[in-house]
Amino acid sequence: MIMHPPARHRLALSAVVPVLVWLCVLLLSSSASAQFTQRILVVGGPGVSASARASARDGLVGVGEIADDTNYLNVARDQGLDPASEPALMGVATQEYVQLIIVLERDSGGFHATFRDGRDGQMVHAVDLGAAGKRLTEQQQAQLGDGAQAAFSVLAAPAGAAGRPMPPAAGGMGPAPGPAQPAAAYEPVADDTSMSAPPPDEAPAGRSLAAEVFIGVGVATRDALTPSNGGRRELVTGLFPAFDVGLQISTAPRGHTFFAGRLRYQSSFGLKAHETPSGGVLRTSPLRSHRLELGVMPGYRFTPSEQSTVFAVFVGWAARGLRPVDELSLPAYAFHGPCVRPELLFHFGDSVSLRLAPELMVLASVSEDLRNMGAITGLGLGFGVEGGLGVKATDTLAFALTYRESHVSASTDFFVAFDDAERFITLQGVVQY
Repeated sequence: MIMHPPARHRLALSAVVPVLVWLCVLLLSSSASAQFTQRILVVGGPGVSASARASARDGLVGVGEIADDTNYLNVARDQGLDPASEPALMGVATQEYVQLIIVLERDSGGFHATFRDGRDGQMVHAVDLGAAGKRLTEQQQAQLGDGAQAAFSVLAAPAGAAGRPMPPAAGGMGPAPGPAQPAAAYEPVADDTSMSAPPPDEAPAGRSLAAEVFIGVGVATRDALTPSNGGRRELVTGLFPAFDVGLQISTAPRGHTFFAGRLRYQSSFGLKAHETPSGGVLRTSPLRSHRLELGVMPGYRFTPSEQSTVFAVFVGWAARGLRPVDELSLPAYAFHGPCVRPELLFHFGDSVSLRLAPELMVLASVSEDLRNMGAITGLGLGFGVEGGLGVKATDTLAFALTYRESHVSASTDFFVAFDDAERFITLQGVVQY
């Protein structure tokens, strides 16, 4: 006797069966997709910019899935390895679950690409792409894509099988045409030292520091106002020629962390100041204006790219001073104190950058003559802002137009507060190492 399930059970089964079938199809398709997806990790060698790596990835669209290199770069950095070094490629990169590793390198002869087995890091193919610019050209991108296809063909053939395509010499576009070669076990192409070793004029692969030296010229103004028993004493310089020099040493643009040390000095030349004391007699005197800052800048890169937006905070010590050559009613003075300046650096493409930085300064010390004359009693504070527009001309040379303004005030025994204001506009030449 055949027993039929109740109607409600038949309805339940009719609803469950299609779902189970759909899940099986989905799992099989996902498994097949995962099995046949060709994942590619692109690694840049010394001297290869982020834009060159990005253009290399563009040339591989349609060849395979481009793997995110963030984890690889972080792990290699944590182990103290250069991402393009043999230990990193054969150790760290093989843990990224990719089928192909492409290393883009650059030397005096141009761009080169080597293709490595994602399982063991062994090189299977190499392509000479030719002249090196900021980005790969369309022709070079096509060469890179063809080279990747050739490398996948090598990796797909079973080891020792007859007709397995052998990797061409450097500069080839794929397996050599002609009849299949006799059966032979595959052996990786010997590494070409001319492609792997960085040229003398480029930074070593394992460099951990970068340096910037900048020298600028421009114009500035400096105003000072202080009360005294004899009345207000005010000095106005007007525009004067100024120079701006500095040095910054920072961690190399790799990973998310950022740390730098900065020394900067701004001063005047050919400055003449005019003051009108309480007696109403105009006086003119040669004058020197000084500003010095020294400190460190911890920060964070939002991406590991060289073109990443960077947030950093300058924490250090700043000093300002005025020194007249001839005696004026306003004596030579100086003050200094801690300075904090959060900075945001934005990149627009490969060559243009924008820096914005508000500033806070606290007066820790004021020269005795100024303190006695103005009877400064309370805490002195300074508020300012800096900004700069940078343009990169070459890999080692850039130019920046910068603006700085800062006002420092302190309370006195009089109704008028002490005030010192400076403004600088300079055009800098920046040499990067």
